[in-house]
Amino acid sequence: MASRRSAKTAKERKAWMDSDPKKEFGQKYVDLAEEFSGTESSYQLLMAALNKGTGKAKSTASNQLLELAAMDSGTLKSEGILITLAQSGSPDAQKKASEQILELASANPTSDSASRLLNGMLEVRGKSEGKTKAALMLIDQIDSDIRSNKSADTLIKIATSAEGEAQTAALSRLTEHHLNNAGILGVMTRLSRGAPNEASEKWLKEVCRKATDGKIKSNAAISLSNVISRRDTYRSLYGDAEPEVRERLDKKLLAYLDKTPAPNEMDLIDRNML
Repeated sequence: MASRRSAKTAKERKAWMDSDPKKEFGQKYVDLAEEFSGTESSYQLLMAALNKGTGKAKSTASNQLLELAAMDSGTLKSEGILITLAQSGSPDAQKKASEQILELASANPTSDSASRLLNGMLEVRGKSEGKTKAALMLIDQIDSDIRSNKSADTLIKIATSAEGEAQTAALSRLTEHHLNNAGILGVMTRLSRGAPNEASEKWLKEVCRKATDGKIKSNAAISLSNVISRRDTYRSLYGDAEPEVRERLDKKLLAYLDKTPAPNEMDLIDRNML
């Protein structure tokens, strides 16, 4: 039997999938959950099937957990199920759980429940419309107390986990209200390691110019240098690429890469590294 890595042909890959122990274990958990239906054990078994199963078993566990969440609506248990499904359920369950989270949070946006649900959405991997909406709702939630340490922590979490509009909004508020907060060092590291973009470069330049804390100022300069270096690497890779290659790339990324660098950007870095 071919291993996962050595399976090359379609037949070998199917054989590996059919023998996948996760598939077998997942179905066993689902079967046991049905046997203990209506008990706490059934819930625990469905969660195990969700985490350890694949394919049909994962989908079945996801759907049954959605039903449990609806039955226990308004409880911490229901919140936990929805958050788990939004993060690691089957694709259909992820979508439904995300929609329910946003609906519940919108119904009572200033509640602790809304905060827990929306923060759970920030842990969803990758890009998603639901994640962006959750981040923007969290920002609205904390705007009335924007100068607090709790709000700073939320903004830092959004800046390091969200993208696009939500990330830009969080970065703007960090600049205005928490520029010398040590927590933004983690934001700088995250931005310097991700795909270069205009929002990251602009924010790091602002920190270089405006921060008064020496450590933050110098780290911003280092992170900015990394972003610019990565930008130039991306430009060399894609700037003169064939049209069909560029057609597959994100249009915002291309527009950013094609921009002419500011003539004094390295001077800015050098001044703030001291």
